Amino acid sequence: IRPRQKLGGGAMGEVRRIPSSRKGKRAHPHMVEKKIVERINAKEYRKAMQSAIGGTSVVSLVKARSTLPEAKKLPIVIDDKIESIKKTKDLVKFIEKMNLKADLEKSEKPRLRSNSRRSRKRIFRKSILFVVKDDSALGKAGRNIPGVDVCQVDKLKVSLLAPGAIPRITVWSKGAIEAVEGAVEKAKL
Repeated sequence: IRPRQKLGGGAMGEVRRIPSSRKGKRAHPHMVEKKIVERINAKEYRKAMQSAIGGTSVVSLVKARSTLPEAKKLPIVIDDKIESIKKTKDLVKFIEKMNLKADLEKSEKPRLRSNSRRSRKRIFRKSILFVVKDDSALGKAGRNIPGVDVCQVDKLKVSLLAPGAIPRITVWSKGAIEAVEGAVEKAKL
């Protein structure tokens, strides 16, 4: 008779189903009974989306999160040609021309969240959000810049517009501004 395996190394441990095997399922594992994702009413979410979109045009609210130049007017609406930017360096040059480089530099240094068992997790600060009408090359250009997000109008969420309930700098394309009203009505939870 082989000795029983002691449960160590986390909740599941190295559990044996039969004495001669290794690993396998535990007999009565821990069950997760907590709801991780909580649903929200559709009308309530639409109101939250409207207030988040409106919050991106209020200078005092955006300054609470971001470093915004004094002369900058909100909302920032740009021609649809921005959707054709394909390279990251071109997008960085565009951000520098708009005098938003200071906010971008803040998000380059990650905040390290320590974890007792594993290595530290790097969390980047949210910086600029680009809202475009269609899926474009701008998404690929923006994904390599820390803190920058590119989102289609149809996939817009409250958590992208105002993470932590504080609006962020949002750059809209003209096509996105025209299509935003329909996107609010179709807002998915």
